[in-house]
Amino acid sequence: DQELSERMQQLGLFIPVKPSTPEGTAPEPLVVSTTHPNEGSWYNVVEAVLSWRADPDTQEGDSYLYELLPSLDISHDDLIATDDTEVSLSIPSDGRWYVHVIRMRNGERSSNAIFEIDADFTQPEPFTIYKGFFLNAFQQVAYLLAFVTIDETSGVSQYEVRVNDGDAQTVREGPYVVTQLNSGTYQYEITAVDRAGNRQTQMTTVTIRAPFASWLLPVLYATLGVLLFILLVLVYRRKRYETHK
Repeated sequence: DQELSERMQQLGLFIPVKPSTPEGTAPEPLVVSTTHPNEGSWYNVVEAVLSWRADPDTQEGDSYLYELLPSLDISHDDLIATDDTEVSLSIPSDGRWYVHVIRMRNGERSSNAIFEIDADFTQPEPFTIYKGFFLNAFQQVAYLLAFVTIDETSGVSQYEVRVNDGDAQTVREGPYVVTQLNSGTYQYEITAVDRAGNRQTQMTTVTIRAPFASWLLPVLYATLGVLLFILLVLVYRRKRYETHK
């Protein structure tokens, strides 16, 4: 009955509600989010705050039905009733989610307003850094760091390369060529960043010794050839994965 329903709302319990009023007669609510402001962008924020309090069509006495679904199709069976103009929802898992909001006014029901939330809470896949050295055009020893990885949900947007705790350099993809290094040992930190901001970091050490012996040239070029072959295989696997995703 009505008294029981009101008591359940006060306790914040879910109330299954089925529509019994015609659609399209009350104005559709304008839904915005402070935690996921841009529809179509990826976020790694679990708690989504949505509001329609700034909607100019809002009137005293309006109530609302809402539901979070992984589909554009509303179920009507698990709609939640509220008089509030702001709600907080926990996104259950990675993927594309839709918040459906319906306004109720004087027994009339609006059309369904839909707000899209793209969620990705998972790091990119771990990856291996393949490294080798060769001589550049100036007969200087150069290092090539080959790497690639995938992210199942939002995709990898960039890599960050940092050496010996210095400033990070952003690159779109590997390989990364290291030149003009003095003799010594260098710690490289490579981080894959997906479109939601999740990060996966791997590290490797590069050691430069001088002077360079010319008899190592065949070894250098053989190493470079192997590295380029590995890189081509890795890129092929990534492109094939993205094509069949």
